[in-house]
Amino acid sequence: IARPIAFEYPMTVAFWGFFLLVTTFGLIVCVVANIVQDAIETSRVLETSTKEVERENRQNAGRRARTLLRLIDEDGDGELDFDELDAALKQKEFVQTLYSFEVPVMDAESLLRLFDKNVSGKISFDALVNGLVGMLDDIEDKDWIFLSIWSEGLHLRADTVELQCEKLLQQVINLRKLLQHLESSLKQFLVSREKTWMYYRAMAYVRSA
Repeated sequence: IARPIAFEYPMTVAFWGFFLLVTTFGLIVCVVANIVQDAIETSRVLETSTKEVERENRQNAGRRARTLLRLIDEDGDGELDFDELDAALKQKEFVQTLYSFEVPVMDAESLLRLFDKNVSGKISFDALVNGLVGMLDDIEDKDWIFLSIWSEGLHLRADTVELQCEKLLQQVINLRKLLQHLESSLKQFLVSREKTWMYYRAMAYVRSA
C-alpha cells in the first residue's frame, strides 16, 4: 500500500520524513533535558549536603573551642576580656581551631573588634563560637545591609571625631594666642619692674644726698 501511495503522492514521503525527523529531535531534546535537570538537582543536593557537613564540622570544632574557652576563662563569667583572649591566643589548640575556621590569627584587640558587637570590651562564648562558625557561610542580603549600616555608623563617628578635632584645634590655637599674650605681658612687666626699681633707687639716692 505504501509504494502506490508514494508513487501516487510523492509529497507524502517528504512530509513523513520531516515528521519523523522532528519527532526524533523532540524526543532527543526531552531526554537530554531530563538528564540535565536530574544533573542540576543532584548537584544542588550535593552542594547543600556538602555545606551542611562543613557547617556541622565547624559546629563540632566550635564546641571544642567552647570547651577550651571555659578552661581559659579565669573568672568563670562566661566572657573573655582582653587579657583572657591574649592568653587564649597562646594556646596551640585554640590557634589550630582558628585555622580550621579559616580565620586569620590576630591579636586580642583585633578579635575583640571583630566579634564584640555591643562594644562592651568582652566576648561571650556563644558570640565567639557562633561568629567563628558563621564566618564561612554564604553572604546574604541582610549581611550586606548590616555591613552598609555599620559602615555608615563608622562614617558618622569619623565625622563626629573630625568635628571634635577641629574644635580642639581651635581651642589649642586660642590657648597659644593667650599664652603668647601672657608672655608678652610678662616681659613688659619685667621691663617696667626693672625701670621702676631703678627709678626708686635713684630717688632714694638723691634724697639721701
